[in-house]
Amino acid sequence: MSRPAHFAADREIRDLRTELRSTDLRLRKADIRRQDDLRKSDTASVDRRFHAAETAILAAVTSAERAISHADAGVDKRFDGVNDKIDALTKTLVSRLDLLSTASDLGEGRRTGRLDTRTFLFALIGLAISVIVAVTFIIGLHL
Repeated sequence: MSRPAHFAADREIRDLRTELRSTDLRLRKADIRRQDDLRKSDTASVDRRFHAAETAILAAVTSAERAISHADAGVDKRFDGVNDKIDALTKTLVSRLDLLSTASDLGEGRRTGRLDTRTFLFALIGLAISVIVAVTFIIGLHL
């Protein structure tokens, strides 16, 4: 899973929080209206309205808490999927890097071997030339 999925989950949580705040504000406004109405009504009516408001608020809060828990669980599942994919990609990259390193070492070994062979040949040619010059010089001294 990529970062956009993570941002989508964060956006979903922000939207739920915004919805919760909006619901809370509506309930507060409704509660203020109810309080005004309660002041005008009798005691029995006040008790019924207060109980209804309390029930509505409790239901809204419970619903919002469930929605947030659900969103958090979704985010956790998404992160588990992301972690699994990252682990798989990491293993793949490590194996490819190992292959590249091995290939590089083999190529370096071939280059080093060729350079060693060339150096040996040049040294052998130089030795042969030195021997020829020395033999020629020694023969030239005896003549």
